[in-house]
Amino acid sequence: MKTETNGTVGTLARGLKLIQVLTEAPAPISLARLARATGFDTSTCHRMLQTLTLEGWAVQDDLTREYAAGPHALVRCAPWHPWSLFKLQARPHLERLNERTKETVGLIAFTSIERVIVDVIHGQLTLSSYYDIRLASPLHGSASGKILLAAMPPARREALLGPGPYPATTPFTVTEPKKLAGQLNEISKNGFVISRDESFVGLVAYGAPITYRGDTLGCIVITCSSDVEHVFDDERMGRECKETGELISSVVPAIHQLSHFLAGF
Repeated sequence: MKTETNGTVGTLARGLKLIQVLTEAPAPISLARLARATGFDTSTCHRMLQTLTLEGWAVQDDLTREYAAGPHALVRCAPWHPWSLFKLQARPHLERLNERTKETVGLIAFTSIERVIVDVIHGQLTLSSYYDIRLASPLHGSASGKILLAAMPPARREALLGPGPYPATTPFTVTEPKKLAGQLNEISKNGFVISRDESFVGLVAYGAPITYRGDTLGCIVITCSSDVEHVFDDERMGRECKETGELISSVVPAIHQLSHFLAGF
């Protein structure tokens, strides 16, 4: 029977050490500080971080160049970590929103350009087959993605999406830059956004931002069937989403620590 070589075991151990430091860090951390914290040389640390980032265990901000725990690592954070505290304290607000709407409610945080599921309560339409820890729906064709794009400076948004037309996931995905820009402007005006049949035909998502001191940290999303009965409920569903987002932004204590953890993103 073959055994792993010392080199392979050593690489795995170093990777696990980096993940441990990232999940324990209360804020993004530089490459130099990560190297000091792990005892690795800078080149080794950088090489391993590139792999961890590619696989979703770490994220790097494209502006500050600092690193933080990625989507796969965040679900393993300690109970005292800002991520875990925020999830715990926001849960009652998600439960009340789920009870009022009877629909699936998701709490999403933004780390760099990643959208990471913090918590989900399923409603009439179960989305287990569609949801992963990191959302892969197109930024320009989803409620959570549009909220993230609306929080970006225009230059960064254009660099991320390109000049357009954007790829279409369904026949209903917004592909024209001007139309998308108009929808993003509506988010600040109305406090919520609607994405109907853009990621999956048959689904409509209502999203509202979660903010702290002017920074958009994530969003609340209600997802349900896009059948005709919901056409007449758009205003109500958007308002419910907006009110819950504003409530979490205002009364959840851990949002302060979470803002530091997501600082620079």
